[in-house]
Amino acid sequence: MPGLTVSSAQRPVADTSDDRIFTTRSAVIVLDGASAYAPIPVSPSTYADSLGRHLHDHLDHDMSIDLADASPMRSPRPPPNWT
Repeated sequence: MPGLTVSSAQRPVADTSDDRIFTTRSAVIVLDGASAYAPIPVSPSTYADSLGRHLHDHLDHDMSIDLADASPMRSPRPPPNWT
């Protein structure tokens, strides 16, 4: 499989934004860290970070896995910090 080269940019910069971009050997994951409809104890950036890392780890480990199967709702391993 040929390599995947990705260039990305975001505004505002990642340190001040809730949006996140992750890349794997075969995928690009772009998450909009939008606020929840109801108040929750997790910030949008924490949620996007945890979900993005979880998806990245699963998709990078097994490039044949479907995105739906990499979902934290289906995965045998819960994402970190989701307790």
